[in-house]
Amino acid sequence: MASVRSLRRELKTRRRQLPQAQRAIMNHRLCRHLLGSSCFLRSHTVAAYIPFGGEPDLRPVLQAAAERGKQCFLPVVLPHENRLVFRRWQPGQTLISNHFGIPEPPPEAGECLVHGIDLVLTPLVAFDHEGNRVGMGAGFYDRSFAFRLLREHWPGPRLVGTAWAFQQQTKLPKQAWDIPLDAVITETGWQDFCQVEAATKQ
Repeated sequence: MASVRSLRRELKTRRRQLPQAQRAIMNHRLCRHLLGSSCFLRSHTVAAYIPFGGEPDLRPVLQAAAERGKQCFLPVVLPHENRLVFRRWQPGQTLISNHFGIPEPPPEAGECLVHGIDLVLTPLVAFDHEGNRVGMGAGFYDRSFAFRLLREHWPGPRLVGTAWAFQQQTKLPKQAWDIPLDAVITETGWQDFCQVEAATKQ
């Protein structure tokens, strides 16, 4: 398999080059799958993200969640601590761009501990059938959810990756500090990895 660096470059390019009309159709399907899922419907607190570089656009999901009375949060990068915090998002809120150019809620929006979020929708560059994930390479999500490696802290937030189906790979390398996903949702539907994990331990 290609190196992680070259794979990341290839998939980021392919993601950015998706025709706008095709991306809109795929995004509508992904959001429809997500909004109809029991995972979303049962969650009281939902964290998503603002799309960057051709990522799935979850703003319709955030809007629908807010309309249903769910509390919504967006990730905020703390560069000096190399981790994320999650600040409250509300419709009509003014966001500020971080040093990556990604909009974030301002400090006065208020934060939520990651343990207190029911559903975290994460961006990714690549994933495989076991829930392994390749992100942008900074490790923010892995560090922010490292507590999930300690079994006594489960159940924690349900980590669901959002991606296009072409981002799935046969097998990705896994490091000891990598935090696996519970599921991934694409324009074609859900893949739940909890059942895969249970089967491999029998």
